[in-house]
Order: sequence, then C-alpha cells, then structure tokens
Amino acid sequence: MEEGDAQDIYEVYLPLYSYKSKNIEEKSGLNQWNATSKTKGSNKPRPLNEIYIPIPKVFHRKYPDFFVEDINEFLYHSGPKRDLPQVWFRLQLPNGSQLPGLLTQDNLKGLESGSKTERKVNGEKYSQSDLGKWLLMDVLGLNERELVTMEYLQKKGIDSVRL
Repeated sequence: MEEGDAQDIYEVYLPLYSYKSKNIEEKSGLNQWNATSKTKGSNKPRPLNEIYIPIPKVFHRKYPDFFVEDINEFLYHSGPKRDLPQVWFRLQLPNGSQLPGLLTQDNLKGLESGSKTERKVNGEKYSQSDLGKWLLMDVLGLNERELVTMEYLQKKGIDSVRL
C-alpha cells in the first residue's frame, strides 16, 4: 500500500487442520465430504469435494476486523439464527480465479466457498465444493473422495492457506 492509505492490510495463515487437535478430522474440515449425509436417515454421500477450512476461535479474537468490521457483532448476535447477518467475501486463488466465500457454522468457525445468488460463467451456482476442488484436487493432487491426513499434508509441504 502507498503511504498515507488509511486501510491496514493483514496477511494471515489459517491451518488446514484442527487447531485444537492438531490433526485433520476424518469427517470435518478438509474431509467434510466424508461426514454423514446432509439428509437425515439417508445414505446419500455428501457432495464431492465439500470442505471447509477450520478457523480457530483465537483467530476472531486476535483479528476481529479481518473479515468484517468487528466480527463480535456477528459472533454474539442475539435473536433467531435465521436473522444472523452473514459474512461474505471474495477469495482470490493463486491460479487467478476468484470464488465467493463465506463464514459458516457456530462461532463462524468454517471458511467455505459458495453463493446463493452468484453464478459461474456456465450458469451453475457456486458451491462449497468449489474451494474443495481447487484445494483437494488442483493443489494437493488427491483423487476423488481420498481422505486428507496430516501425513499427506506433511509430505506435500502444505499445512495452511494464506489469506
């Protein structure tokens, strides 16, 4: 940034593993696609490449203005969950493409791709799988529905994403 700009720029790294367990969980985070079906009582698998990047609780405390001004207004929202304001943003990928992103789950602990309104050039909606396709297949070189492990990330020399 040029001197005199009023806006601060942050560059942060989010771990691709659970900050709490220091591991990649088998049915959440990068392996969310492996969790139980979204439809109760169904054996239908979750969408291919469905992932989220876990955001440690300490991140929002340390950087409350990273995604929006004062994330605490979103974290401590009182009232029905359906009235909770959503945190949307653009993800700029190293390959030059962009994805709509959002924070999800309780305490805004998941970073996902997706949009209810925005569409790709081919007319398809952006989904939670778009970030997964890029990260799991394009970056990590995994096969479809292959579990991500800490050992695999260590072998690839990748353990975080830069925002």
